[in-house]
Order: sequence, then C-alpha cells, then structure tokens
Amino acid sequence: MRLEIFPTFQIQISLDEFHSVDLVHGYYQIRFRSKATFPYQLHVYCEPSTVGGGDNRPCVVNAAGISKTVKVAFSEQSCVLDDIFKCTLNIHKRVDKLESVLVELQVELWYLDPEMLPRLEDYQFVSKRTLNILLKPDRSTHCHRPIFFEYFSFSAVSISVHASMIGVVASRKKAGPDPPLGEKLKVYHREVCFKMLSSCLSLQNFIKRHSALLCSPLCIEPLNVGREETLLKAELEDSSQPWLQLQEHVNTLNNRLSLLFTQMLQLFGNSSELREVMLEEFDQQRMKRLSEAFLFSEGTVQSLLQPVPNPNTKYFEIIKKNGYLSRMKTLPVHVEHVDADSTNITMIFEQRYLPSSSSIDTTFELPPIIPTVVSPSNSSMNFCDESDAPLVRQKSGDRRSSGSNFAFCLPSTCTGDKEEAYGITDEGIIKSDFLMVNNDRLTKRRMTDPGSTQIKIEIEEVTTNFPLRSPKQSICYSPALSPNAFGPTKAKSTSNISNGEEEMDKVIQCQSPSPSTSSESLEQLQQQQRKSPTKIIQSSSTSSSRRAALASERSNSYTTDRILEQLDKDFVAFVHQKELCKQKLYQSGFRGCFYSDMSYISDHIPYFSNATKDAIEQRRFVDSHLIVFVHGLEGTSEDLSAYRNFLRIALPASHLTFLMSEVNQTETWTDVKGMAQNLLEEIQKHVTKMPRPPTKISFLAHSLGGLIVRTLCGLDGMKVFIPRLHTLLTLNSPHVGLMYNQRAANWGIAILQWWKQSVSIEQLTMKDAANFRDSFLYKLSGNGAFGMFRNVLLVGTMQDLYVPGHSALIEVCKGALSDVTAQGQIYMELLSNINESIVASSKHTTLVKYIVNHNVPRSQQISGRAVHIAAVDDDSKTLQKNKCYIINKTENNTIKR
Repeated sequence: MRLEIFPTFQIQISLDEFHSVDLVHGYYQIRFRSKATFPYQLHVYCEPSTVGGGDNRPCVVNAAGISKTVKVAFSEQSCVLDDIFKCTLNIHKRVDKLESVLVELQVELWYLDPEMLPRLEDYQFVSKRTLNILLKPDRSTHCHRPIFFEYFSFSAVSISVHASMIGVVASRKKAGPDPPLGEKLKVYHREVCFKMLSSCLSLQNFIKRHSALLCSPLCIEPLNVGREETLLKAELEDSSQPWLQLQEHVNTLNNRLSLLFTQMLQLFGNSSELREVMLEEFDQQRMKRLSEAFLFSEGTVQSLLQPVPNPNTKYFEIIKKNGYLSRMKTLPVHVEHVDADSTNITMIFEQRYLPSSSSIDTTFELPPIIPTVVSPSNSSMNFCDESDAPLVRQKSGDRRSSGSNFAFCLPSTCTGDKEEAYGITDEGIIKSDFLMVNNDRLTKRRMTDPGSTQIKIEIEEVTTNFPLRSPKQSICYSPALSPNAFGPTKAKSTSNISNGEEEMDKVIQCQSPSPSTSSESLEQLQQQQRKSPTKIIQSSSTSSSRRAALASERSNSYTTDRILEQLDKDFVAFVHQKELCKQKLYQSGFRGCFYSDMSYISDHIPYFSNATKDAIEQRRFVDSHLIVFVHGLEGTSEDLSAYRNFLRIALPASHLTFLMSEVNQTETWTDVKGMAQNLLEEIQKHVTKMPRPPTKISFLAHSLGGLIVRTLCGLDGMKVFIPRLHTLLTLNSPHVGLMYNQRAANWGIAILQWWKQSVSIEQLTMKDAANFRDSFLYKLSGNGAFGMFRNVLLVGTMQDLYVPGHSALIEVCKGALSDVTAQGQIYMELLSNINESIVASSKHTTLVKYIVNHNVPRSQQISGRAVHIAAVDDDSKTLQKNKCYIINKTENNTIKR
C-alpha cells in the first residue's frame, strides 16, 4: 500500500513599522512575494487594516503582499503600518515523512516621487532582501525583527512572523478495501501523530511562556505527548479498519492544531509587549551568532613598547581548518547576505590595550574541567542522592547571576530552543534537571581551558542513562484550549499571573560541582553513573513524595530513541568542534576569549525598540557629539554613509551630529598637509553653524583619511579643539606607510606613482625626502596625534594588498625585523614614536586593534582591492562590523563615552 502525506503550513506576517534612516522625500511601499525558485505555491490573504483608511490600504496583487503607502518627509522617521497578511502553504508534492520546509520570500522597497499621485503602477523598485522562514512540522516559529535594506536607501521594516503546521492530509495511492494493519501504516501513523502533537505542545509552550503579558490568568491543560501518542497507537491497533482510524486521528489533530494556532494569534497577534520580548530575544541571538567568530584579548599600553609580530594570521587559519563555523545553523527567520551565517561571517580578533590605571589583571583564572557528560539544559550538572539539599531553580530571566564554572553550554532543551523538553515513561524516574551545563558563563572576562574539554560519552549513552526534563505544570487546568477558556483576554504588560506559576517554577535542581572538583573525581562519578544509572535514579526518586507524585503526573511514554530524535545533534557537534578549535588555539599560544563565552553579550538597546524611542526623545538634553567622516584616496563624502546611518540607530541616546567631509574629494593625490588644512577649515565652518559647539569630537577615517586626521591634529588651528577630541577610528589606514608590502603590490604602487605623479603616494612610500628622518611619515609619527584621543580604534586586515595589515594596525612585521638597512631601523622608530605617544598620553588613551579576516571568494582576494574597500563598499561587511563594534561598547567606552 502506497501512502502519501501532504502537510499544510500557515504563516502570519505582520508589517509593523517602517523606519526611514536615510531616505529621500517621497512615497514608499513594502512588498513581499515568494521567490520564483520557490517550488511550492503560497496563497496570500490580507486582513483588514486597523490603521489608515480610504484608498491607502494594504492589498494583495498577483500573489504579492503590498503594504499601505507611507510618506517620508525627513530622516529618522518611523511610520506605523500594522499590515497583517496570512500565507497558506500547501505542499502538493508527495512526501514520505514530515520534514522542514524553507520558505523564501522577497521583501522589496518601492518608491514614488512626491509630486506624483500614489498609483500602484507608477512605483519604482528600489531595493530588496531575501527572507528565509524555516517551517518545522513539530515546532512553531515566532520572531520579531527588523529587515534592513541596502545602505544607499537605508531604511528598515519591522516584521513579526508566527508560523506553524496547521494540518496534514493523508491519502492512499489506490482506493479499495481497507488493508490490514501493517508495519508501514504504523510508521506513518507514528510519524504524523508525533509531529502534530509536538507542534501542539510547541504552541502551548509559547502561550504559557508569554502568558504574563495577558491581563488575566490563562487556563491550559498541559499536553502529555507521550500519553496521547500511546492512546492513539492503541486505538489504531484495536481498530478493524486501521486506515479509516488513521484518517480520523489526522482529522482530529488537524482541528486541534488549527484551533490552537488561531487562538494563539487571537491572544498575541497584535501584542506590542510580545513584540518587544521577541525583539530582545532576536537581538541576543543575533549578537550571539556574530560573537562566535569574535575573539578578544587584553593587555596594557606598556606592552606596546615591546613590539612582536602579530600571530593572528595563524589563529585565523586554525579556525578555518577546524570548520566549526560551517556547522553554525541559521536562524529560523533569516535574511540572506545580512545575518551572520557560515557563508558570510567575518572573523575578528580584538586586542585591547588599556591604560595602567584602568587595566585589569590579564592572568585569567582557568575554569575547571568541563564534565564529560554533555546535555542541553540551562542548569548545572550533578547527581544527587537523598542527602542532597534541594535548590530552587533560578528563573531564566536572571541572566547575570552566574555561578558557572563551565566553558560552554548547550541549549536549554533537547529541541534546541526554549521549548519544554519531553518526559520519560519509566516508573520512578525523576523529572529533575540532570545532564545540565550552566548557561550563565563567563560573567567576568576569563579564559576557557580547552585542553580540559572532553566529550567522551556518545549521544546514545546520554539519552540512555539520564532523563530529560518534562513540561512544567500549568497554573490551572481546563478540558482544552478553546475560545471560551480565553474569554475577552487581551495582551497587556503584567509581571506574573498567579501564585501557582511561581510555585511550579520551583523545580528541584541538583547541586552544581564546585570549582575545585578534579578531573579524576568527575571521571569516577561518570563511570559510577554509567554502571548503575537505575540506582541513581531510584535513590533520587525516593527523596521526596512530592517529587515522585510530580514525576508520575508528568510521565510520558517515550523510548530513548524518541529522546534521541529530539536531541539537537547538530548543535552538539558545533559545540564539540568549537571546543577542539579552542584547544588548538591555546596550544598555539592564544591567550584570550570568545565573545560568545560571555553570559550576556551586550547591554545595548535593540534597534527600533520602545527603549530606542524613549532615548531619542531624551537625547536633545544631552551635549552634542560631532563625528567627522574622512574618506580615502579618490573617495567621496558618501563612502562612509553606512557607518553614519548605523551610528544613528546604534546609539539612540547620544546626541550625534555628523560632518561628511567633501573638501578633499578632488585633492587626494596632492600633499597630505594641504588636505589636512582644508579639513580644518571645513570643521571650523561647520562648528560655527552649529547651534551649540560640540563637547566631543570624533573622527572615522578610511585609508588615506587616517593620515589626514593625524596631520590635522598637529596644526596650530586645531589646538582649540584638542580638549574635545574623543575617539579616532581608522579603517585600513597606512599609518606607517606602504613599506614591506607584497611584491605585486609594490609594482602596482610604482606604476600608479608614475602615472599620477602623486605627492601623497610619495609621502606614503617615504620617497618624499632624501633622508628618512626628514620624510613626512617620520615627522608625523612624532606629533603625538594618537595620544590626543581618549580612544583609538584601528581596523586592519592581512588580506589587504593595498594597505599592509601591519601598517593599518601599527605593528612590527617579519620583513622589518629581518631588514638590517636604514629602512628597517626607521620603520622600528616609527612604531616606537607612535606607541610612546599612546603610553604617555595625558588622556590615558585606550587603544583597540581589530584584526579582520573577511569571508570573500579567493578570486577577489587576488587583487586585494575587494578586501581594502570591504569596510566601506560591501554592504553586508559594513553591517556586520558596525554590529561588532558596539557589542561591548559600554566596556570599551568608544563613541558613546
């Protein structure tokens, strides 16, 4: 008998707000449609809008959802849309089992001139992004996030996504008499029932997790997936018509699942409070992913006086060969070429050099050995008996209270997200938090000892020996989720529901091992557990009658194979591979940390949140901070506009004003001193036009612009601004010239100099004077420009063939160390002069170096130009870097301080 399964998914897409950051005046629309390569048909339906009226309504034209029209009159403008579209996806292709489906949507920005009437056919296409939504048959998808368009039309739309499987159609290839119950029919029945029940449980967990946002307590009967599946299986085996029984089960579960998804939308579909919660969750996930390839170390500025070759190229090669980044899974709601994934993530190594008065002890305390038993949970792992004192489990919201001694963690549940795990059927098993590694890691900056990391037990052993946590008991019971149960409940901001929820949150937790636990004792404990898991479980189960009753009440009939299916093996493999990489790094001399090992990545405000709007309203009372953008060789004033736009949304509480320097757009081949004088006059004119003079002045410069800023600081007319200098950020700037570059690059520079007869190129190659000590670069190294700033941020890459990485980062290179000529000696003096100015700074300058390794095709690495301008021209790289720079901005005290 040939059976066929046709699942149906439903997606609610809500276009919540449109945010203009740097758009021209005019009318704009947001449109989305399924990509042409999408193999399935997507039916789009538009719900009546609650905002706007008349002809300005959202609509669906040719299977494309179109938002209402918004008029943009000025920059940094937000417009409420509240356009809701429901998309139904019918899988007409026959599938043997229910699998995940990737929906590809093309989100587009359209523009109309303000002088024209807003007619649909007159709009012009501006920009687009590809939004991928991963639909899983056993789990619902929920997300609220912004989608950014390209920097030349910089804007964003806030979008909310709720998606779930709502039904399954099971059919036979041939009609006829009802066949007898066979193994194939049993497999299909188990597959369909388990996935649909799991999807119901996922929706219930989502409702329960956010029920505090509702204005009244919510009555939910907890779904016991194992018990339900057992009952359905028994009915199938007892039925004389198994095929009809399977169809009846499918229809019943279809109605149940569809009703539950509809009720979830009624409760939370228009909840602004829920959107804020999901935005915070998405922001942390985004920062966490960026931090997986973001390393950092710390030292004092005094260490700059003893320069050594930078070994970071070796570290990057270790990371590439290890390949753990290729195992990083994408987010369920993912934007191509913008969100960090294995194909575009940029590796960054941050080296901080702090003044002696503010530096911390760089001798990190190594954590103890990671337990060899690895499991997805949030609490600490240990095995307890009757004498162990029970501990109250900390609430997940308290992310800063850490007692972690572990170097990494796994997801909070076996499903890889915040869904509740499944229980076990065995009599007497306690549903307590075994197999746990604390999620609150490295609240202080410290290193992880990868050499002590071992994952010895296979996944099968983990699932065989230990139970996983069962779903929490809900606050109250009702026969089922139904519209009558909810009544007129609406979403609002509430901290708790009832005392019952707080009581059920007190789950017994085993005591975590102390930092002094030795590897031998851990191994003995694990060996003892492998030999007698039943004894451990039984001793735990007799510790409390309440716990035993709770375990009996929650027990599910699952086998270890079913638990193994739920374990996120891909994530376990990712963590294991990353630990092996860390071990290699430390063996190679790396002394630092991954940002992903921080318990809380950042305390910055998520983009376009309510907190952002409040900060924008208050920033007019803050002193102004002028940021001057200086382009490089043959650049324009708009080269760094992407950085300006992201600073606007990344630092909403700061009163930032911007000057996009354009005075040297046609002068970059001339003398650098003349360009610095032009820049000074431009700044003076801009400051006189400001209502109030700025209290802080910072510079962001690319390539040659970094040298122009340093020269500017030495001019007499700049003395009045020196007390206000705050931060200098340079991108691939040749601070110590173009010496010791690759041979092909030297040939290209020589040809360029012959063609252009450029004075600035002569100065960069130190050929502007017969004596090196009379050259422009040598004199520039002694003007102490870096010491005039509180923060100096240097960005460079060893892949750049235009500007050597050692020049952009002001570091010694092997070529200079082996050069016994006068040029080698002068190069070392250049480094010494610059570093001494930082050490002797009266402002106690903090120096931060960002060594970047771009993920670009090898064909683009040959010329080196793509890497040199990636910091400016590449939209996705610029986006990632700006996100990275603000990951720890509170500690670094960069632009915002």
